[in-house]
Order: sequence, then C-alpha cells, then structure tokens
Amino acid sequence: MRTILLRKKLRKLWFNIALHRINEYYPMEVDNGTVVLVRLDAIGDFIMSYSAFCEYRSFYRNKRMILVCSVVCSQLAQAWNIADEIITIDLEKFCNERDYKKANENILSAMSAEIVIQMVTNRTAEMEYITSLIKSGNKIAMSRDNAGSIWRRKWDSVYSRILPYDDINTFEINKFFYLLNSIRNTETESYQAVLPKTKCRYIDKEPYFIIAQGGSFSGKKWDNEKFATVANYILRRCNIKCYLLGADGDRTDNELIYRGIIRQENVRDLTGKTTILESIEVVRGAEFVITNDTCFIHMAVAVNTKSICIAGGWHWGRFVPYGILHTIDIYNFPALAYDTMNCFKCNFRNRNCRRIMDGRGKVEKLPCISNITVENVLGLLDECLRERYADQSI
Repeated sequence: MRTILLRKKLRKLWFNIALHRINEYYPMEVDNGTVVLVRLDAIGDFIMSYSAFCEYRSFYRNKRMILVCSVVCSQLAQAWNIADEIITIDLEKFCNERDYKKANENILSAMSAEIVIQMVTNRTAEMEYITSLIKSGNKIAMSRDNAGSIWRRKWDSVYSRILPYDDINTFEINKFFYLLNSIRNTETESYQAVLPKTKCRYIDKEPYFIIAQGGSFSGKKWDNEKFATVANYILRRCNIKCYLLGADGDRTDNELIYRGIIRQENVRDLTGKTTILESIEVVRGAEFVITNDTCFIHMAVAVNTKSICIAGGWHWGRFVPYGILHTIDIYNFPALAYDTMNCFKCNFRNRNCRRIMDGRGKVEKLPCISNITVENVLGLLDECLRERYADQSI
C-alpha cells in the first residue's frame, strides 16, 4: 500500500513539474472552426453531463466538435453522438506507460481549437497537463474543487479564463450549467435529459429490482449482509426478481450478497456481464434500484427509474441530494438513506477518512456509510413502494 501511495505522489510531482515548465498563457494561431470539450473523469460524472453535452452540441452545431474523455466513457460518447471526433485516454496508462503517453501527447499536441472547455471541476495534475497540450487561444475552466494545492496558480495558468464559484459542494449539474451559461451568455435552468435507448440482452418481462453495491474503494461500500437483508425483505413480500449489477471489481461482494439471500432462485447475477450501455438499459427496465454507488443513482435518474441511495457524507450536496427541478421526463430523484455526522461535507479532507481511503485506517468502512441501518433503508422502501405494491403488504 505504501508503494502505491508513493507512486501516486511521484506521479503527481512529475506532472506538476511538467506544468511548471509550460509558458504562461499566450494567444496563438488556431483552428477557428473547432471546439474541444475535455471531460476526463468517471462514468457517473459523465452521465450527469449528458444534458450539458446536448446543449454544447446544439450551441456549436456549426463547429467541428472534439471530445477528449476517459476510455471507460467511450461507449457512452459514441452512442450519444456527443462529438464529431472522440479521443479517449486511459489515465492510468497515460501516467504509467511511456509509449502510450508519448503517442497521446503527439495526438493532443497536433490539435488546435477555437475554444477548449474543461468540464471537470475536481481537476488533477494529469488532466491539466493533457489540456495544456492542446493549442488554443481560449481555454476555459471553473475554479478547482481541490483548490488547496500549492500548485494551483500554475495549474490555472493553463487557462485564459477561470470562472469562480463559491461552494465546493454545489450540485454538479448546476456547475455544468453555470459553465455553459457563462460561455454562451444565457440563463438556462439546470436539468437532466433522458438518455437515449440502446439494445440490451438482459432485460426480462418479469418485474425486477436491482441491488448495485459499487463504489471506487471498499470503505465507501455498505455491508454485504445489510444488502442481503434488504433483498430478503423485498423477496418475501413481493412477486419480483432481484438483479445484482456491477463491474468485475464488485464480483466478490455480490457473491457474498447472493449467499445471504434466501430465495436465490429469484436472483440473477449480472456482475461483470454487462457493458455500460447495457447496464443503463437494465436500470431503465427496473422497478427500482438500491445502491450506495452514485454512478447507478445517476443512471437511474437519467432514465427516470426510482432509486434509493445509501449515501455517505463526504461529497454531500455535490452528487446527492439532487439539486435540480423535476421535469416532465425526469421526476424520480433518489430517496436518501444517510446518517448525518459532524464531518459531513468533508470532501475526504478528514484525516481519519483519508486513512481509511488509503487502506491505513483501523476500521475498513467510512463511519458515515457504516452507520446507516437496514431500518433506514426499509423505511424508504415502504414509502417508495406503498402505492405500487399495496396489495402485497410491503
């Protein structure tokens, strides 16, 4: 674990030094018919950006649009027709494989654009370095969420314009529209649009609900036994199936959840079997979703499926609760099970949370997630499903 942390620190130092060597911002001759969007973060954030992508596509409809995104989001970008050209980057390989890094540096350095829009607020040194390689006289970004860095001034020098906002925990979609409105001088209200449908092999005609644990590291995950208890509660009372959804990294946890479920004949384990597009369609077809991973929550909202989020407090307000208005198409915002603590909104700056996150803590789970009880979730279930399953006494 210490070796991994040391490598991360050395990697960050290298990119910071590389950024320190770049010249201060200056105008240059560029391709005035091209717009570049940079969104190099995770799937959940990408899904939240869908309505903003649509707005940019419409606004710059007479321009050639290029999207630079994470390789894990490439399927989404292609299916949604976000841009005329999509450049995908695997940040892990970019940071650790010299040949891969060099090849992508050549691609990015050959690009020029009328405007480059950095859509990520929680930017990293790697993201700033990648953006710095694209030639443009007009690079725009929002103030960094992780603004405490001693390198902040040099990072910001990559851009010609930095748009400030006050609260790190502002809801993400509102940030996207703040950036969008600042660029095109409009006052469009924040909203989420319904994701376009794609094909899926895994949807049954019989009703089903989803348990999707997920989470970028184990400390953010609710207990497997608690998930199994919730599943048993539902299966005893309703004529419905349970789908277990997740990536390959969730396989061990989902196997433990499966073992804890009594009516296993009603369980379908799709862990690691679905593409990201298929996962979205499985969520679209579900009666409801129960998860502690906001990625699946954002999927559920974007296809208007009911959901219950077992929510920690580290980014409270940024990803949940949903801070936008209902629309005709999107009105099923997540019900939240949470345990308010004094350290809510810590953004992982709490020392104990950092130790758990790095695998150095005395406990494995973050307390704001482990303190949430089964009863908290069952109460939301009863309220969420009372009307639909009233005759089954749930």
